[in-house]
Amino acid sequence: MSGAELLSAEEYWGCGVYETAARLRQDFGEKVAISCIGPAGEHRLLTAGIANTDADGVPSRYSGRGGLGEVMGSKGLKALVLDDTGVGYLELKRPEEFKSVMQEYAELLKTSPVIKNYADYGTAALVNVTNALGGLPTRNFSTGQFSRVDKISGEKMWSLP
Repeated sequence: MSGAELLSAEEYWGCGVYETAARLRQDFGEKVAISCIGPAGEHRLLTAGIANTDADGVPSRYSGRGGLGEVMGSKGLKALVLDDTGVGYLELKRPEEFKSVMQEYAELLKTSPVIKNYADYGTAALVNVTNALGGLPTRNFSTGQFSRVDKISGEKMWSLP
C-alpha cells in the first residue's frame, strides 16, 4: 500500500488493545506500527489513552494524558496502522553540520541541572514544582497543594535507604 487509506474497523471494535494489535499485525504484517484504542476510548471515557506498539509489536507505550483515546473514539477511529516498507531514509543535506549540532545539543543536555534532576529523581523531580504551581493532585483533587510535600518529593525518596 502506498499513501493512506481509511478502512472499516468494525471487526476490531470491542477488542482490547492487545487483541486489536495482535489482529492488526496478522492482517497487515508483523512489521507495522500500531496506535490504537480499547473499549475505554470507544465508549469515549474522558481519560482514555492511546496504546502504541513497541519494537516487538506489543502495545506497551501509552499516550495516556489528556484523553486522546476519547478523541479517537469520538471520531470513530479505532487504530492507526503504519507501514514504512519501501520508505527511504531522510537524506541530510549537511550531515557534518547536523552531527556537530547534535553533539552540542547532547552536551547541553548532559550539563543541564533540569536533566540532572530527572536522571536522579525520575518524574518525581516534578513533585515540588507541581506543588508550587498548585497542580499537585491532593485530597482527591480538591486542592492542588500538599503541605507536607517534602515527605514525598523526589529528593526525599532519593535519601531513603
